[in-house]
Amino acid sequence: METIKLLFLGLLSILIINSILRYVSFIFMYFLGLYVFKYIEVTGEENILHKIGVLIISNHCTFIDSFLIRLRLINLKELFFFQRRIPYDAPDKGNFYSTWISSYFMYLLKNVPVKRGSLTKELLEKLIKSYCKILEKIGNLILFPEGGRTKKNKKIMDVFKTGVAKTILIMTKKNKNFEVLPVYLDNIREMLPEENGQAYFKIKRKIKGKMIIGKPLSFCDICIREDISEDKKILLIKERGRNAILALKP
Repeated sequence: METIKLLFLGLLSILIINSILRYVSFIFMYFLGLYVFKYIEVTGEENILHKIGVLIISNHCTFIDSFLIRLRLINLKELFFFQRRIPYDAPDKGNFYSTWISSYFMYLLKNVPVKRGSLTKELLEKLIKSYCKILEKIGNLILFPEGGRTKKNKKIMDVFKTGVAKTILIMTKKNKNFEVLPVYLDNIREMLPEENGQAYFKIKRKIKGKMIIGKPLSFCDICIREDISEDKKILLIKERGRNAILALKP
């Protein structure tokens, strides 16, 4: 009985410590981000949905994209009292989980690792379930529909991946009021060029980038249709989602 009690107290202590570290980490990252991104112009802040259960979709330029989006989608009140609204992210496991320290830090910052190079159909379905669980019960989520960063030689974002579209389809079927927030990042690649990789100390802080937040999207009209197949619905969701992001491009 004593052993069980000690185990329980130990687990409780770990949970409390993790919660405190997560809370403090987000506060630190928020104010660090204000300093790093002080030259970023943000438009469309009136479109931000200050609630949980929102999927954020955006083009993808650099390793700092999700950091920037998270920073600009919350206010100080949410930072201190409603950190549940800070979105989860789904980074590539190969880029951010090389050591146990970086893995733990990524866990604190609400990340769901994705091993993109070896995604089988079964693993993708499992991943989509985890996305839906976050959106349905836990909080908000950022997904980059391209599945990775836009290639340097491309002028517009790449194709919209099926996994993101399926997530939208499933969530809209569960909740007809489910909303997706489109975001476009412009001139961000110039802040951290691809050749610099994850060398964050090389971020060019005085580059004037832009973050444009669009109006929330609903996919209900597509998802409730009975005259088309699931595959067709996926295609229509991809088209609407991608066009909504590109329409924000300055």
